[in-house]
Amino acid sequence: METALAKLQLAIVAKPITSLPPVPTVSDVEAMFARHYPASPKPMDISCFPPDFILQFDDKTSYDTILSYQILTDNNYTFSLAPWSDDARCQTQAWSVPVTIDIHGIPPHAFHMKSLSVLLDPYCDIETYTMDKKKQVSVPLKAMH
Repeated sequence: METALAKLQLAIVAKPITSLPPVPTVSDVEAMFARHYPASPKPMDISCFPPDFILQFDDKTSYDTILSYQILTDNNYTFSLAPWSDDARCQTQAWSVPVTIDIHGIPPHAFHMKSLSVLLDPYCDIETYTMDKKKQVSVPLKAMH
C-alpha cells in the first residue's frame, strides 16, 4: 500500500471537462499525447479512474512540465489537470447525529486510545469508547462531528 501511495506522488489526475461522444478511453489519452504533444514528456502509465484518468510519471521534471499545462486538449477532448491527492474525489459531510462505529482488526500493539485518536480525530470527536481487550476485534465508539 505504501509503495502504491508513494508512486502516486508523481501522478496527475486528468479530468474530462468537455468531450464529444464517445467517452474518452486510455487509448484516446495516449493518442492525444502522440498527436498533439509530441515534444512533451509522456506518462509512463495511464489508467482510468472513471470518469478521470491518472497520468503517472517517473520523474519530477516530466510531472511538473505536464502539470504546468493546466489543461490537455485535442479536437475531441479537453482535460483539466491537477496533482493526485490521497483524498482525490472524496467528499466530507458534516453530521450532527451521534453515530456508533465498530472498528475490527486492531492489532494488539495498537490497542489503546491513541490509536483511535490518530485514526478518527481528523473526522470526528470521540465521545465514548469501549475496548474489548479479550476479543481485540471490536471497538464500539460514539462519535460526533
